Amino acid sequence: MRPQAQRLGDDIIAKRRATWTAPAPRHTRGVQAKFAFDASTASKGAVLDDHA
Repeated sequence: MRPQAQRLGDDIIAKRRATWTAPAPRHTRGVQAKFAFDASTASKGAVLDDHA
């Protein structure tokens, strides 16, 4: 059975956002690192040549 989603207050969400840090990249060398660095988001089409 799936757990029920909890509704969090705005104060809790703000605290979590303030303390959140981005995780370290899993791939730092090679083709996968190049893709992870260069690829845009899926909402932009995940293109590799858009460096603007």
